[in-house]
Amino acid sequence: MPEHIVSVAVGSHNGLLRAALVDLISAKPHFLSVASCGTVAEVRKAVIGRQPDLIVVGSEVVDAEEIVLLLRLHRGLQVLMLGTEPTRVRVLTRTRSGIAVPESATPAIFLKALNVFSPTKQAAVVLPDKPDSPILSGRQLEVLSLAASGRSNGEIAIELGIREGTVKRHLFDAFRVLSARSRLDAVNRARALGHAL
Repeated sequence: MPEHIVSVAVGSHNGLLRAALVDLISAKPHFLSVASCGTVAEVRKAVIGRQPDLIVVGSEVVDAEEIVLLLRLHRGLQVLMLGTEPTRVRVLTRTRSGIAVPESATPAIFLKALNVFSPTKQAAVVLPDKPDSPILSGRQLEVLSLAASGRSNGEIAIELGIREGTVKRHLFDAFRVLSARSRLDAVNRARALGHAL
């Protein structure tokens, strides 16, 4: 049975960044760069014509509405967003269509994020470097998963039948364990560790 290759379209206004991303992606087993796009029109054309499994796109190229449109044009499309603008991130978390990494991420962080989309289970789970890696409790994962879907602390509290203060404590504890600075950061770090949120 042939191995599945993840086809990737890259979109950024910055040509140098685009070329570097294509090189990083092409060096990874199971990934194939199929398009390099400098404008939103080129990204749209690539999604329609090439039907990539994944787009790696800078937040300067697509806004939240464009992400929704791209997801409608190609069902099953996944997004790795470079940038953590809140509106775009909410679209990704609500549609469960991808993750975001800060624009300042190192190539190593980018590659770990890329592993989330790997077709092989072994490659999709990013194992921590240290044996004393972060361990999240079941409740922390549950609260973080609901937060990832865009729910407020109050909505999470109602759904789980707990107090809002307890939700805040679970999120705070998850942030501490993951060394995260925000909900998005915690969700991305948990996913990079192999947690399905």
